Amino acid sequence: MGGRDGDPVTSVGVDIGSTNTKVVLLEFADRSGVARELGIRSFRTPDRPGELGGAVLSAIRGLASSQFRHPVAVGIASMPESGVVLDKAGRPVGSIVRWTSAGTSAALFDDLGPAEREKLSLATGVPATPKAPLAALYRLRFQEPNRWDKLFRWAGMADFIGVMLTRELATDHTLAGRTMGYRLPPAGSPLEPTFDDDLLALAGMSAEQMPRILRPGEPVGMLVPGAAEAAGLAPKTPVYLAGHDHAVAAWAAGVRKDGEAADSIGTTEALLRVAGDPIDRAAALADGMSVTRTVTGDHECLLAGASGGAVIARWIASHPEKDADVLFRALELEGPGNAFLLPYPRGRQTPRPDPAARDFVVGPTETTLDSLRAVLVGLSLHLRWMDESQSRIIGSAPTGLGIVGGAWARNAAWNRLKSQLLTRPLTVVESHEPVASGAALLAAVRLGAVPPDAALPSLPIPSRPHPRANDLFRAFVEAATSAVPPSTPANHDAAHT
Repeated sequence: MGGRDGDPVTSVGVDIGSTNTKVVLLEFADRSGVARELGIRSFRTPDRPGELGGAVLSAIRGLASSQFRHPVAVGIASMPESGVVLDKAGRPVGSIVRWTSAGTSAALFDDLGPAEREKLSLATGVPATPKAPLAALYRLRFQEPNRWDKLFRWAGMADFIGVMLTRELATDHTLAGRTMGYRLPPAGSPLEPTFDDDLLALAGMSAEQMPRILRPGEPVGMLVPGAAEAAGLAPKTPVYLAGHDHAVAAWAAGVRKDGEAADSIGTTEALLRVAGDPIDRAAALADGMSVTRTVTGDHECLLAGASGGAVIARWIASHPEKDADVLFRALELEGPGNAFLLPYPRGRQTPRPDPAARDFVVGPTETTLDSLRAVLVGLSLHLRWMDESQSRIIGSAPTGLGIVGGAWARNAAWNRLKSQLLTRPLTVVESHEPVASGAALLAAVRLGAVPPDAALPSLPIPSRPHPRANDLFRAFVEAATSAVPPSTPANHDAAHT
């Protein structure tokens, strides 16, 4: 496993994101599991599967070439919404199938009707939204019949990289559980070993066309010689599918037990809470949340999604003349102010799902600094709303909240506002790429190279409750649930997000 006992051990982690793909080389100085990121490669996620595969291999090779010893394992995480059509020869057909590509993927749910949608969601734990791969496959069947006719197997994004490295098509249960083609068992019951033919039939698919579902901890396979040479790794290096990016981030942050929660921030934001008791699926789904399992499969989780980092990125892009770093530093010393953004560029998924919700600024934003603060305050208040809704569904408050993600998760101005507006102890994971690093850590744990309780390092965020936090929160919820837009559209002047 990389040398004598006590010698440093390294592993590779890959994170296929909606916007960017990240590859990390993680080092463990000894078997205690204390980790540090030795190197990071990041690039825009291409639309062509072959280009993505080549870029991943090149990134791994660039990182591994600096080491005297080969990494002991590879872990792969990804977004769950996109995938690749494979033909009979296992070759990709066309570009990556994204839920946003080629028009809407909502036709499946429109055709099913309300009662069937509810039944499908209760069976899978996933709200009926166009992001589910089952909906994308349904759209593909009717809008791209030529590609549909060539579809022999379907691979999620992590699954596709796994195929490229091992020639084995398999997936992780946290990714399978997001497809709406996998039947989520009751809490405490063993995970289902296969996809569900009846669910897949809704899109014209069968379980034979889907990846094999791995048991938690089971490798997808070993690195084949051609891929090993291209990646600069040793042949037969074990490859693991870490799973759904947000679930992997939460696990890497040490969020694994009843009551623990993670605020996972990337292009999207996810609030994930581990539950010790069975979650009321009907209540969760009615509030637009998902029910899933932890990466180890031991506990149910409640998952709520929001726009997160994409909202901030859009604000920055709309103000190219401004130095965002200077503004963020100024906000590190500021309070929440008197304005907030309703952060719903394309509707609100949760709480109280509303596809017609839009982003509006409530309150005065006279300066650019006011405008940026309103964005961060709105996102923080929406996080609190998701947190309190999860507490209502589960029946108890979380024991703490770990913030985990890329640069946005470590943004001091945003975290200061979270500490002022939330009523929870907060920590932040000290990792530049926690999903990719989490995938590398999970691979090393599953191999037995480091202890199972190993986690990425984190630091506490000083608690700074603001005296107006509760008033601002009530005003936010009232504005968000109002039937009439309360103030200025967010694409106007200084309030432009």
